[in-house]
Amino acid sequence: MNKHDDQMSPEFLNAFVDDQLTSDEKAEAYGVINKNASLNKCVCELRKIRDMVQLAYKHPPLPADGMSNGPDNKKRSFFGIAASITLVAGILLGSFVGTQVLRSPAGERVTVNTKTDAAKNTLAAAEEPVRLLVHINSGDNTRLKEALDEIENLMAYYEKTGQAAEVELVANGQGIKLLSKDMSPYPDRVVSLLKRYKNLRFAACQNTLENVTAETGFALTLIPGVTVIDSGVAEIMRRQHQGWAYIQV
Repeated sequence: MNKHDDQMSPEFLNAFVDDQLTSDEKAEAYGVINKNASLNKCVCELRKIRDMVQLAYKHPPLPADGMSNGPDNKKRSFFGIAASITLVAGILLGSFVGTQVLRSPAGERVTVNTKTDAAKNTLAAAEEPVRLLVHINSGDNTRLKEALDEIENLMAYYEKTGQAAEVELVANGQGIKLLSKDMSPYPDRVVSLLKRYKNLRFAACQNTLENVTAETGFALTLIPGVTVIDSGVAEIMRRQHQGWAYIQV
């Protein structure tokens, strides 16, 4: 990944959303996206479109009444929807990655090239701390491992490059399993990461802890070093309001 004008091209953003970048590329991209509201919004919308496409693959539509049930007809019906979703993605990328016409507070028309702005913001991102919130609400062991892998790769990159960064993992719902001393499949790894990186925080949702106690009659014991916050959802909203980049694993 380099700091040219095509850094945040449609191809690059799609690769970012599809997790096809190297750890270094992803870490640097987080810094740029974190400082650019348009790109941040674009990435969120692309994630939604990706989920829509995946859902379409899982549940291809049935043919309308009176039409053939043959495989060719089903393919045409499905790919029609897939093509429509792809078209929306293209329009979305064109509106965010390219030239936008905005209005200043005085009502003047201002033309903004977001591709150029994204590249320019790379230097600013290098000077300011990257702030990233990682959210996990799944108890699936694969997802829990992915969350820790993501954090470890990012923290190693920021340490190697000297980039100032703050990273926080918020666990709620079934994701609280990751931070439970008795239930976590990776307790030693969580402790190791907390000891190594002072700019990393693992936060457990108090609402979830109370719900578990109410349902089971037992209070969860958290891994040493884990912070308890009032609400996972509230913490996500607070951090996004403060300008943190957000990723759900």
